[in-house]
Amino acid sequence: MPTITRSLRQFLHGSLAEFAELSEMTPMVTATTLTALVVLLANLQEEGTLLIPEVFLCEDLEKTLQLLPDRSVIEIGTANNAPTAISQSIKKCGPLAIGGWCIFICPIQSGFRFGLFRGSLNPLSVSVSQTLFSEPLIGIKVVRLFKTASGCVELCNHLGTSHCILLNDRPETASLPNAYTEELVALMCRDISESVRDPAKTYMGKTIDRALAACHGTLIAVTKSSRVPVFLRDGVLLKQPLDLQSAVLEKHRTSTDTVAEHRLVANASLVRGMISSDGITVFNTKGKLLAYSCFIRSPNHIGGKPVVGGARTRAYEALCKKIGNGIEAVFIQSQDGWTKFSKE
Repeated sequence: MPTITRSLRQFLHGSLAEFAELSEMTPMVTATTLTALVVLLANLQEEGTLLIPEVFLCEDLEKTLQLLPDRSVIEIGTANNAPTAISQSIKKCGPLAIGGWCIFICPIQSGFRFGLFRGSLNPLSVSVSQTLFSEPLIGIKVVRLFKTASGCVELCNHLGTSHCILLNDRPETASLPNAYTEELVALMCRDISESVRDPAKTYMGKTIDRALAACHGTLIAVTKSSRVPVFLRDGVLLKQPLDLQSAVLEKHRTSTDTVAEHRLVANASLVRGMISSDGITVFNTKGKLLAYSCFIRSPNHIGGKPVVGGARTRAYEALCKKIGNGIEAVFIQSQDGWTKFSKE
C-alpha cells in the first residue's frame, strides 16, 4: 500500500465528495470510503505481484447480477461496517479477482457482505463494466472502481458519472490512460471481415484494457502490412503472427467450440505479456500481433529542439515520424499513466 500523506487524503476526500453525493449510496459510498478504496487500489500488490481487481459497490447485489448472463457468485465474508468491509474484501479477494472474477461489497441488515462474482466467461462476451455502464441504470445503484494504469483509478456509477483519480506525476494536460483505447482497438480491427469485426473489437478491447492496466508503460505501433516495418526489425518477430482474428472467427462460428475459446484465453495472456515487455509491440489492422520488444533509433533532438522525456518518449517521437511510411499509428502509455495517440 502506498504512503499517503494526510494532506493528500484530504485532497482525495474533497475530490470524491461530489461523486459520492451523486451516487446516493450511503453509508457504503462516501468520500471517506471511496478515498480508502482508491488508495488501496492505486498500486495494489501481493508479495511483489501487481493486482488489478475490479471492485463493485452494489446497493442490491441480486438485482445488479440479473443483468449478467451466466453469472456466478462466491461469498467470502461479512463485516460490521463499511471501512472494515473494504479493507477485508481487498485483502481476501484481491488476489482472487482474476480471469473475469470481480469483487463485490454490498449492505446487509447487520452490516456488509463481500466476495466475488463474474459474468460470462465467453471471451467474446461484453465485459461486466460495459454491460452495467453502457447507459444509465434505472432502479439499480452501483459504483465501479478499477485501476486503469499505475497510480490511476477510475470510478463510475449507475448514473453514467465517471471520475478519475491520479496519484502520480501525470501532467495536467495529458490524456487519461483509457482516452484512446477505443480508437486504438478500432484501428487494430479496421480491416477484419465485417461479419466478425464487432466481436473482435469486444475481445481486443477487453484484452488491451487489462494489458494497459497491468503494465508499467508501453508503446504500440499499428501497420496495415502483414510484415513488420524494416525500421522495427530489431525485436522479436513472430514467425507465425498471433492471429487474433482467426481465433475470434472460430469461436464466433461455433459458440460451443471449447478449443477456440481456450485459444482466445491463451492468446489474451500472450498479448498482455508482450505489451508489458520493454520496447514496441506491433499489431496490424487485421487483428494480428506481428512482433514485440522492438526498438527504434530515437533522436535526442527533433526540429532542432531537445526531446523531453525518457527513452519511451523519444521512441514515440521517432515512430510518429514514420506514420504514413510503414505504420498507420502509434500509441504510448507512460509509467505515470498519461497517453498519446497519433495516426495517419
